[in-house]
Amino acid sequence: MASALYLMLANRTIIELLLHNRNQIEIMSTLVHFSFSSSFFSFSPC
Repeated sequence: MASALYLMLANRTIIELLLHNRNQIEIMSTLVHFSFSSSFFSFSPC
């Protein structure tokens, strides 16, 4: 019974970590895209 509870808790922790990492990756890619776009616009002649 305790091992099943431990597995459930571990699975929930892993899922939360994966979701957190996915959110971080999305935020980082958005920041990279935004900085790339701003630098591209600053380097464009018009």
